[in-house]
Amino acid sequence: MTSGLTPYPGRPSRAALATALATLYVVWGSTYLAIAVLVDDAPPLTSAGTRFLLAGSLLALFLYIARHRRSVVLRRDEIFAAAGVSMLTLYAAFSLLFLGETRVPSGLAALTIASIPLWVVVLRLVGREPVDRLILLAVAVGFLGVAALLVPGAHAAVPVAWILVVLGAAISEATGSFLAQRVRLPDDPLLSATVQMLFAGALTLVTGLAIGERVAVDDISVEALVALAYLVVPGSVLAYTAFVWILQNTSASTATTYAYVNPVIALFLGWALVEEPVSALTLASAAIIVTSVAVVLRREAHVSHQAPPRVAARAGSPTPTGRTAAP
Repeated sequence: MTSGLTPYPGRPSRAALATALATLYVVWGSTYLAIAVLVDDAPPLTSAGTRFLLAGSLLALFLYIARHRRSVVLRRDEIFAAAGVSMLTLYAAFSLLFLGETRVPSGLAALTIASIPLWVVVLRLVGREPVDRLILLAVAVGFLGVAALLVPGAHAAVPVAWILVVLGAAISEATGSFLAQRVRLPDDPLLSATVQMLFAGALTLVTGLAIGERVAVDDISVEALVALAYLVVPGSVLAYTAFVWILQNTSASTATTYAYVNPVIALFLGWALVEEPVSALTLASAAIIVTSVAVVLRREAHVSHQAPPRVAARAGSPTPTGRTAAP
């Protein structure tokens, strides 16, 4: 089995790194709008399940071809761990996100999801792990921005209850990512993502059908089908491959810059393309949350760099933020 995070032998070209980062920023930042377009015309859970099943299947095909058609051996505990993590990071988190975006504007949803690194720090505190004081301060300030998102009537006609649904998605993904650091996932991050997508996709699809969601292909618009294709290919396969490439060739601190760039892009696209309302309070919340997340990620990278050497993290493990997945 090929390891996904072998030490990078040399610096990648600036053009290659810029292309990979731009892919992360633009593609993952725009997936929130694509989700909004899709769930406006198709059932949310069925849509999420279909997306991950298709994306997981494409990743499996890619790995099969890239590994020169060699069989992949997975330990039973790795399969169970990947499936278990996906219950929170993909199944619960994206079920709530897709459901929430039926009522919450895409930019506001992206801003809420951006709080994931803050919740990971909270979970570390609950687990009695040592946390740098500057990180604690940044998290405290960041949650002021999150609290501002929950002010009743501050975001046009969006009920606070629906923002809480999206916040639940952020907490679920943070919890799954935090736990992922404590189990044995497959060494290859693409293989780990494939297992997680296939398992969570099937479970989400079954859940959607079980609660009565039905899909009539003739009733789905061309826009929704294009949005689904965008979420599957660029949004899942291409962007995640770029993410892994950045991890392999630079550092986790560089790769995780998407966490504070994506919400800005999502807010702009929602406002510019579909005229989503952006209030002054939303902009203030965005500034607070994005700045706090940037401080947390940068400080985490600094503290990790100065810490005594430990056993290297496996490729299937999350980044320093604890996050294993993206929209």
